[in-house]
Amino acid sequence: MLRSGFIVLGVTLATALRLAPEAIAITWDAPASCPDAEYLRQRISEHLRGVEVEATDVRARVLAPAVAGARWRLQLAIGDEGQRELEGESCAALADAAAVMVAISLNAAAQAAELTIPEPPPEAPGSDVVRAEPSEPDAVPAAVPASAAAPAEPAEPGPSPIDDDDAVRSSSAGRPLQAVLGVTTAAHGVGLPAPGVGLGGRVGVRWGPLVVALVGTHWFRRERPVVGEVAARYRLSTAGLEPCGVLALGRSPRAFEPFACGVAEVGVLRAEGVRAVSPKLQRHPWVGLGAGVGAAWVPRAWLAVSLRVDVVAPLLGRQFVIGSASAGAVGPVDARGAITLELRVPRIVRSR
Repeated sequence: MLRSGFIVLGVTLATALRLAPEAIAITWDAPASCPDAEYLRQRISEHLRGVEVEATDVRARVLAPAVAGARWRLQLAIGDEGQRELEGESCAALADAAAVMVAISLNAAAQAAELTIPEPPPEAPGSDVVRAEPSEPDAVPAAVPASAAAPAEPAEPGPSPIDDDDAVRSSSAGRPLQAVLGVTTAAHGVGLPAPGVGLGGRVGVRWGPLVVALVGTHWFRRERPVVGEVAARYRLSTAGLEPCGVLALGRSPRAFEPFACGVAEVGVLRAEGVRAVSPKLQRHPWVGLGAGVGAAWVPRAWLAVSLRVDVVAPLLGRQFVIGSASAGAVGPVDARGAITLELRVPRIVRSR
């Protein structure tokens, strides 16, 4: 009975220590634009999902990029463990990574405490052990719980409450892909016989500083006088490919992103005679190569507004004739200006 009592006392003390509601001491050294220590504490609590742990010191320091486009650095120490270093694209991403690593460490320590049962002290040889006898013949001795009568079998550790998808990604992980969707309002001139305005769209992907998009634009009908009341109307529809390089200045949101793009497009240019004796519709293929520069303002991580200027050279020069009069010709270069509203999907491929 004395040996069983020691076992019950040891199990009770071990459980009480593990479940003591001690606070996690967090030392968080980061720039003012980063999440604070309370954010880190809440994220750790969410990952632990109710697992009670012993008090632990957590020391974390975040270093901002020295130059534009560089990565953030995190120095993290948990309890007596050595210091670890991580890199990430933003301070918020490193704060989430730190919360996951701390939760993993504390959860592992809590499971190890569950499997540790203190051994009862051995009885000294020759010691006098006083055993209590019942005072009444018919007294019933107190029942000893079956779980305390013999050492409990260590339970197999259950699944960790930390999701595999929350595992910390190392600095060698690839950049995630982002989907980009945009609507464009544009104006052009000098390249066609009549200037005009157009409406277009773009869809593409972004990988780090590189953006590749498929674009399409319809330039609305514009009229140009030919002779007297005779006029010509022009319409241009194009589709093309735009590879762009982006330089991010600042962190999203509130980032400023200058960019430069190449332009390759094909389409159809239409000219139609108006109020002519013999109205005639002419269609000519359009092939153009060019380049553009601009800048985007990113007020939200999922939203950007950009201004750009393009110069496109038509590769197929055409002369238009309405009746017997010339209605103009395609010029050597076409200048354009555009405003684009762009939506960005935060992540379509998760790095592993």
